[in-house]
Amino acid sequence: MKKRTAQEAQAALKAKADPPDVPTSMSPLLKASLARQDLKKPQQSPEELKASEAAAKEYSRKMLHELRQKQLGLQQRIQLKWAAIAALPEGFLRDEASKEDLTPFPPRRIPTWTPPIPGFSNRDDASARDADRRRR
Repeated sequence: MKKRTAQEAQAALKAKADPPDVPTSMSPLLKASLARQDLKKPQQSPEELKASEAAAKEYSRKMLHELRQKQLGLQQRIQLKWAAIAALPEGFLRDEASKEDLTPFPPRRIPTWTPPIPGFSNRDDASARDADRRRR
């Protein structure tokens, strides 16, 4: 068996070194998973690649159009609101309408599409039994 020279040993160490941009504080398992090069991307034909790009561009175009329509609707509502406030008679009504409404929103309600399951509770058994007794 042939002995390695110092240069060959250095080259072998460099080859086994951490992958680029990997902090030294990472766990060895994470380093190994980042260093894996045997993962292969699915190969696509040029036609499939062009079709995918076209679909992505069309999706992006539609989503941007929807966003702009929503923004336009909001802007129109704001303009109509200010036009309605300007149409109010001078004095108390216009002053009250132009004040900012600082009342808090009602609390968020959790949807209950299905009735509660009898006897089910995330709490421990003793507190669940007490809660069931109080409900009855």
